[in-house]
Amino acid sequence: MFKHLENVNEKEMRKFAKRFCKDMNWPKLKISRFKLGRMSQFRGYALVNIINNVENRFILVSNNPVVYAVDTIENYDLMCALVHEMVHIYLWHTTKKVEWAFSHGKKFIKVCEEIQKKSRGFYTVKNLVN
Repeated sequence: MFKHLENVNEKEMRKFAKRFCKDMNWPKLKISRFKLGRMSQFRGYALVNIINNVENRFILVSNNPVVYAVDTIENYDLMCALVHEMVHIYLWHTTKKVEWAFSHGKKFIKVCEEIQKKSRGFYTVKNLVN
């Protein structure tokens, strides 16, 4: 629905997300739009919008060095922010419970631990929760 609005970097985010879901043995998450922008308050943001029984899922990731407290953002930082937001969407997809999907509680930590294990430590719980 919104794919036509994505630029080259956002299309790469979509490809990464698709591959990541496959590597983690997750179901297809059906994310409506990926957006890379200069948010100044958050590294990323996951949003689910339901109107007239139509569900759209959005992932926004900041490329603003200020929110990462660095001069230059590394690709790894962007990947961790993207994976973090994907965990929120994954929890929404699998539970449909707002309190589990959009918090950083036990369920969120458990999924991050599974990612750390499956990625052999490439992604750490610490880097995914930040």
